[in-house]
Amino acid sequence: MKKTDLQWTIVLNGVFMDYFAMPHLKTYLERSVFVVDMEHKVAAIPGKGDVPVTFTYSFDVAKFVVAALDLAEWPEESRVVGDQMTWNKLVRLAEEARGAYSKIKTLIC
Repeated sequence: MKKTDLQWTIVLNGVFMDYFAMPHLKTYLERSVFVVDMEHKVAAIPGKGDVPVTFTYSFDVAKFVVAALDLAEWPEESRVVGDQMTWNKLVRLAEEARGAYSKIKTLIC
């Protein structure tokens, strides 16, 4: 792309939040397990789980891309961030959302 006259940008959005709220959140993504399996209460955390990760809802990414179409120029990278937290925090929030007796079995990879 750099060798053309076309204007372009890479949209960096992190992990789609949709995967962690299915089927309770409107989404067009197919169900897929990514690090934390909410339904089966298990997680395979990469590393120690304490590095911040970006999470963004797919509908927010779509709104961001549509708004970017009106920009006069695009940067090489466009970042959209819904939230940032560690995998460990996501697991804690998932346990809270599921209820007092819903401990998620976590494997550190």
